[in-house]
Amino acid sequence: VKTSCKEGSEELWKNELKRKLQRAVKEGLLYSQRCPVYISSENISVVTAESKRDVLRVNDYFQLPLNEGTMLNGIIIDDYDLKQKLKIVYDKGITEAVLVVDSAKILAKSASIPKMREKEILQFVKDELSTVDSNSEDVVYDYSYIGDAETVKGASKIFCVGVERQFIDNYLEVFNEAGIAIVAIDYAINVLMSLVKQLAGFLDKSYAITQIDGQNVISALFINNEYVLTNRSRIFSTKGTLEFENEVIGVISQLKQFASSSQQDHPLTDIYFFGLDQEKEQKLFDRIRASLGIIANKLPKSKAIYAVNNNEESFDINDYAYCVGYFKRKWGR
Repeated sequence: VKTSCKEGSEELWKNELKRKLQRAVKEGLLYSQRCPVYISSENISVVTAESKRDVLRVNDYFQLPLNEGTMLNGIIIDDYDLKQKLKIVYDKGITEAVLVVDSAKILAKSASIPKMREKEILQFVKDELSTVDSNSEDVVYDYSYIGDAETVKGASKIFCVGVERQFIDNYLEVFNEAGIAIVAIDYAINVLMSLVKQLAGFLDKSYAITQIDGQNVISALFINNEYVLTNRSRIFSTKGTLEFENEVIGVISQLKQFASSSQQDHPLTDIYFFGLDQEKEQKLFDRIRASLGIIANKLPKSKAIYAVNNNEESFDINDYAYCVGYFKRKWGR
């Protein structure tokens, strides 16, 4: 979610960031296009693209591998390695970026609200997320607009997000030292919700979109095409082994049980993976279908998303889901 600071110390923090960006613009450092950058536990993903009407034209895309242990749960552990890789991003001409970030440290929850003023919505978000975690300190809050609430006339659905300021500041510092200005920050699950709205085959279905990020399995559950929750699990077996597959199937089984118990009319029927090794994925898909009765696939391709030129590896939305999702996301304010 975009960085925002509303009052008090938050306003000072916002003004400091604004001054840094203005100085960079004056010195001619900023790239003309906001470029989404997503950092997983395994690599940095970057996409430059132009969105015209309903078509996304991808101009360039690349991934840079990170050393094991550089990132953990979205938290920077080895800032030296990350900084060195970000300098490669900078050398490719990217000096202005939108950071797409994911972590269990981020508080998030969807909610329905009546018509409110901006200040009232932010207070609502703060109150709503305090019930999720009341121990976090110095939290920055924001929200995005999902759509109209079908159950209450005149109400809206929003996605509430909160994160500790220190979490954001660590990213700002490392990017700044690499010469890249972060102009906005968005939450990975938020852009994922926008991505599925642009891809075919998701309407009137209950499904999960699951990312394999190193030893982490991150699943966003959608019931009747409405976001419900995010589930995070840690896998302890070696990636690519039969034991790893068994653990993943166990995670999906628990997700299926939750969906069945909470929504009897909309059982989980499909699961879409990204982040898997291509040579291993079909075997896992077949096992999930045989043992759980759930159709497993990769994220579907879209004719409205295409690369102008293929690099050493052809463009695959499954490698750049979050970056593409950022381009497709529309803010409600």
